[in-house]
Amino acid sequence: MANTLTKYEATRVIGLRALHLAQGGTPNVIVADSGLQSDPLYVAALELSLGRLDVLVQREDQSVLRTSEALLPPNLAMFLDTCDGGVRSLRGGHDASAAQP
Repeated sequence: MANTLTKYEATRVIGLRALHLAQGGTPNVIVADSGLQSDPLYVAALELSLGRLDVLVQREDQSVLRTSEALLPPNLAMFLDTCDGGVRSLRGGHDASAAQP
């Protein structure tokens, strides 16, 4: 459980990253669907689920968790499935881990 990101921590990370993207930040993934490209919450959640966000989360007990190494809450996959129908299509069929920021 110590290396699992809680749904609250995931929500905080996604919200902060979505705000950054909405203000002109460069996405770390390339999304093929033009409707989802312009959705900063979807892009931020996708970045987190693919391990493309390397954020340190400091917990109340002063432990630090790296999001790229953490287990993710199941509600993250449910959110992505709701947005894209369970298809994580990336432009040109490229693997997201190979996409350059």
